Amino acid sequence: MNPSQQRRDPNAIVPRGSHRLTAGDYFRRFMEETMREMDRAFSIGPYWESQPNLHECNIGNSVGSVVDNAEKFQVEVDVAQFRPNELSVNVRDHELIIEGHHQERSDQVGSIERHFVRKYSLPQDVQASAFESRLSDSGLLTVFAPKSNAPAGRSIPIQAASARSNSRRARQ
Repeated sequence: MNPSQQRRDPNAIVPRGSHRLTAGDYFRRFMEETMREMDRAFSIGPYWESQPNLHECNIGNSVGSVVDNAEKFQVEVDVAQFRPNELSVNVRDHELIIEGHHQERSDQVGSIERHFVRKYSLPQDVQASAFESRLSDSGLLTVFAPKSNAPAGRSIPIQAASARSNSRRARQ
C-alpha cells in the first residue's frame, strides 16, 4: 500500500501502514493534544467561578507592576484567588490599600480562608479623589489615578537695569 492510498485516522497516534513515527513526533502530538485540552478547560467563564488551585500560595504576594510617571499612578495586582465582592480598594492617609478576604470554605483537602492587604504610598502629586479600578476576567486588578497638572516650569525673564544706572557703573 503506497502512502497516498493509506486511510488516515486523525485520532491515531501511529498512521495506518506506517511504523516510522519518531519519539519527537509522538511527543509533539501528545503535547499539542494536551495543550488543546488545557486551553478548553481554562477558557470557560470568568476566573472566580471555577477557582482553580493553581496559585494557592500566591495570594497578593506579587508586587505586580507599578507605574509612576508624569501622567498617572497605577498598580496592577493578581487577585485571581478572590471574587469581586471579596475585594476592596481604599485611599487613607495618603496610602492606596487593596484588600482581599474570603471566609473559610472547604476544598479537596480540608478548608481554607484567605486574606491579604497590600499598601502603596502615594506620590504627592496624585489626585487621590480620582482613583478608578478595573478587574479583568483573568483576575488582574488595575487601580489608577491621574497626576495633578502642576506647571512643568517656566522661564523667568531677566529685568535689565535702566540705561542710566548702566552708564553710572561704566564711569566708576
